[in-house]
Amino acid sequence: EAPVDIITTVENEYPFLAYIEEAGGPQALGERRELVVYTGGFPPPVLSTALAQVASRRPGLRFRHWGDADVGGLRIWWHLRRALAHELELFRTTPDWLAQHHERAQRLTASERAELARLRQALQRSAEATSRDVLEAVHLVDTLLTLGIKLEQERY
Repeated sequence: EAPVDIITTVENEYPFLAYIEEAGGPQALGERRELVVYTGGFPPPVLSTALAQVASRRPGLRFRHWGDADVGGLRIWWHLRRALAHELELFRTTPDWLAQHHERAQRLTASERAELARLRQALQRSAEATSRDVLEAVHLVDTLLTLGIKLEQERY
């Protein structure tokens, strides 16, 4: 029943739990009007639908997603972004973060490079291509491809 100004979705379990602890627990998150949702990797349809319903009822609500800097993480972000039909900021997993922590990353495979290139094209052809969040996601893809790496959010 607490009022919410921001919903943060988190791809993996450990970062989800660590983020809640870092924030000071559920009560502290509630006090700052933030709801944190664990997606369990690719969110199940019921979760995507529920988040989309919230987004449609609360147009001023801010959404952000913390996922891996890899093909899967960006696919999860894009799935949620399309389901929400609402801007979905990249949280923590940004191009700047990736560039700063690239020494802890793994090399991209040829198939991952190809998948990232396809995702980049899909983002650029989408109706949302000029949205701030989509432009940042394209920048993240470009950074991944330029550096030739991927990085899990647990490295944050």
